[in-house]
Amino acid sequence: MRREIKAIKEAKDSEERAYKITGSPDVLDSFEEILSAISYLCHVGASRTLKIYVDGDGSANLMAFKANDDKLYSDKVDLDKEETSWGIS
Repeated sequence: MRREIKAIKEAKDSEERAYKITGSPDVLDSFEEILSAISYLCHVGASRTLKIYVDGDGSANLMAFKANDDKLYSDKVDLDKEETSWGIS
C-alpha cells in the first residue's frame, strides 16, 4: 500500500530565525539528525515523542546562540527530575 505524503501549509504567523550552534563535529551531526527527524515529522504530519539524552558533563561543548550572539540558556530544567518535557505543536 502506497502512502501519500501531504505537505502541511505554513501557519500564517510563521517566521524565520537564524541560530549559531557550536560543538564537536560528531555532536553537531547528532543534533542535525534530531532536527531532521523533527522536520520530517512536521512535513508528513505525524506526531511522535522523541527522547533525547543530554550528557551534561561538558565534553560535547554544544552551545546555541541567537543570530545576535545572545546565548540560548534555559534554567527551566528541573535538575531534581530525570526528565523534562517540552512540546512542539
